[in-house]
Amino acid sequence: MRIDPTVPHKVVCVAGGTGLAPIRALVEQAVLDGSQRPIDLFVGARTLEELYDLDDLYQLAQRHPWIAVRAAVADEQTADSGDQLLTALAQNGPWLHHDAYLAGPASMIVSVARVLRRGGMPLERLYHDPFVSLDEVDQP
Repeated sequence: MRIDPTVPHKVVCVAGGTGLAPIRALVEQAVLDGSQRPIDLFVGARTLEELYDLDDLYQLAQRHPWIAVRAAVADEQTADSGDQLLTALAQNGPWLHHDAYLAGPASMIVSVARVLRRGGMPLERLYHDPFVSLDEVDQP
């Protein structure tokens, strides 16, 4: 995955767990490219302890006001551990004019892609880990 600095779309990035590493690399590369395309970065984890590098990401966003960072932590006791991330993503849309970059657990990527698709994002503007299939995204 690579954020193309020549494309004018805004960017939404969603990272879960260790998926933060490749997403963070994308955001840092966008800074180095000087693109200044608006980037909304959502970071999800099951517990507060599982969130890492959040302070560094907030500092990056302070230095580059075109980057917004939002963290969502699911309650470990809940059956639907990803609901808070999906809710935050849905509430901060619409994402019609964005490219999306997703990294993390396969189930999270599919769930996030569904939220974005319901919001009108074309499937061809969803970029994700190559080992995840989005074949079931548009199915109920």
